[in-house]
Amino acid sequence: MTKPRNIVISGIAGGIGSTIARAIGEHGDVVFGIDCKPYDADIIEGYFYLADIRADEDIAKVANQIEEEFGPVDVLINSAAVLRTSPAETMRSSDWREVVDVNLTGTFILCREFGKFMLRRHRGKIINIASRCGKIGYPYTAAYNASKAGIISLTKTLAVEWSGRGVNVNSIIPGFVLTDMSTREAGDECISASLIRNIPAGKASVPSDLVGAVQFLASEEANYVNGIELVVDGGTIAASGTAALLVENQ
Repeated sequence: MTKPRNIVISGIAGGIGSTIARAIGEHGDVVFGIDCKPYDADIIEGYFYLADIRADEDIAKVANQIEEEFGPVDVLINSAAVLRTSPAETMRSSDWREVVDVNLTGTFILCREFGKFMLRRHRGKIINIASRCGKIGYPYTAAYNASKAGIISLTKTLAVEWSGRGVNVNSIIPGFVLTDMSTREAGDECISASLIRNIPAGKASVPSDLVGAVQFLASEEANYVNGIELVVDGGTIAASGTAALLVENQ
């Protein structure tokens, strides 16, 4: 019987994080969830930590506590994110800083603090949830786009630094995923319809669409996979923005 793995998930109270946590729990692994919002830990097989991922001391404390009480963390999944929409010329600096601090700086702090232990053991996997917004110039989300592009670059940098030391670092690039956060920020049905017209698959994704990608990158089969961008977007990036025209001309 395979020994259960210890898997840490940031942003576990969100739509993507909670869905991944449930899938992992169903496979018998132990989940350690981190979020700045309360979360019902009873629905996962594991533990919950209320912490601000932007705070060095908070995350260092959580990382040390998990390692000391429960043993090595096998996989770190960074899914915590916030989104603020605004035209670039009216975006408040406070919104910019919040998004970049949570999405990019928070991801770096988590990678650093849990990565330290992985590097000592020469074993571990880190999966960063980025976005297609980090690959294209999606309008009205300048801070979010920049933060997700930063996560993609951070992932590649850590992969180069840590690959020879036994730690795999990869990213997943979702398309438009239907969550409370994305639907709230996407706005009315007209905006949502416009988004979907640019997805060759003809529909938005849901958090469970990412589970298979996470399971693969967290598996032993992915031991030689490092620094990749695993795109799960229904063909959005491949279409290079032409999907809406293609659909209209059919």
